[in-house]
Amino acid sequence: MTEISPLTLTTNEAGFLRNGRPHQFISAAIHYFRVHPDLWTDRLERLRAMGVNTIETYVAWNVHEPRPGEFDFDGPNDVAAFVRAAGDLGLDVIVRPGPYICAECDFGGLPAWLLADRTMRLRRSDDRYLAAVDAWFDTLIPVLAPLLGSRGGPVVAVGIENEYGSYGNDTAYLEHLRDGLVRRGADCLLFTTDGADHGFQLGGRIPGVLSTGTTASSLFRAPSRLSTLGACMKTAEQSRTTDASNCGPTAVSASGCAASRSPSPAPRTSPSTRTPESPAPT
Repeated sequence: MTEISPLTLTTNEAGFLRNGRPHQFISAAIHYFRVHPDLWTDRLERLRAMGVNTIETYVAWNVHEPRPGEFDFDGPNDVAAFVRAAGDLGLDVIVRPGPYICAECDFGGLPAWLLADRTMRLRRSDDRYLAAVDAWFDTLIPVLAPLLGSRGGPVVAVGIENEYGSYGNDTAYLEHLRDGLVRRGADCLLFTTDGADHGFQLGGRIPGVLSTGTTASSLFRAPSRLSTLGACMKTAEQSRTTDASNCGPTAVSASGCAASRSPSPAPRTSPSTRTPESPAPT
């Protein structure tokens, strides 16, 4: 990977700051585990030619740990090589390690062997589930840590879970993930992503962590909502009392994400513990 200086990504009232300078993301989602590694550079070059300056990828737990304790980061599963390839092209990288990723994957990217324990509560503060997640992060984060912007790599931000507000409201679970990432060396911007509707946002927020919103579905229903989604960012605690209508223009990525600062009603009750994702309410 080309040698670059350490970089930082922060936020203020006006938007993102990359090394202290105002920055607009033009981002596209591309999943290394769905593209043959011989084509990674080709696909990344095509995205760069479209004007993209950042790529976003999930990390699929089920791909890397098909059986408990057996990890695979070789060949098509070499996420570090994919991230380095993006960095070599001058692209920033946003990594979303879940552990639940959705991504239209079976079981949302969770490994099927979790189902062997029929009483385990998935995506919750269940000791057995958290132990499996911790073992996964113990292996994954050391792979990603050398690629963080603070160490000269292209990774500028790391996501926590995925649209958790559509599933539950177990803040202790989300805080466990956040603390685990930080403890293992993820010293970059952390964020959550939830549907832009109010209830989704409240259920998936973590105090002190940037909240973002997926805009596509709500924009189709009400295009005027775009005016309430801005590039100005707040922490989750500040977001609870701030009206996003005062934000400036939003920068929406190809994956459909933007900043969301809309107030939210009370969270919903979590669904069955055996289903990792619940349907969105109508």
